[in-house]
Amino acid sequence: MEQKNFWQLKVIDEPLDIYLEIPHLAYAEIKKEDSKALLFTHPIDKKNNRSFDIPVAMNLYGSYERTELLFGRGVESVASEIEKLLHMKPPSTLKDKLSMLGDLFSLKSVFPKRLKAEGECQQVKYLDGDVDLYKLPVLTTWEQDGGPFITMEPRYVPAAGL
Repeated sequence: MEQKNFWQLKVIDEPLDIYLEIPHLAYAEIKKEDSKALLFTHPIDKKNNRSFDIPVAMNLYGSYERTELLFGRGVESVASEIEKLLHMKPPSTLKDKLSMLGDLFSLKSVFPKRLKAEGECQQVKYLDGDVDLYKLPVLTTWEQDGGPFITMEPRYVPAAGL
């Protein structure tokens, strides 16, 4: 987030457990009227007596305002643009093809940019035998979960869908 938007981030420096404790606090936070994004700087695994150097961020998209920061525009305009693309029909006339060019042109920024050098996310790499997923603070969110999951992707859910 930009410096001016740090007021939307609550930093929690207290060591908290990746098993249910961090997810519970995030779940309680998202229910608040003025919920904040959360950054847990000292995640721990009490069961295995382990601490992690990697922080955990949660609720990053937990408000319209933060989601608009992400997209750089209103959430509803993004949703209507996606809906328009999903319902696009193949053009049948030359006029239809020409009018569709604007919609297709808007897709130019959808695809990832190719960099000549490595991106910032590649500053730290683990290759071959150095790969160890146990070094990551992977959360167990619910007691009924089969264990920790790293498959939870960021997602946007409209308030009506909660």
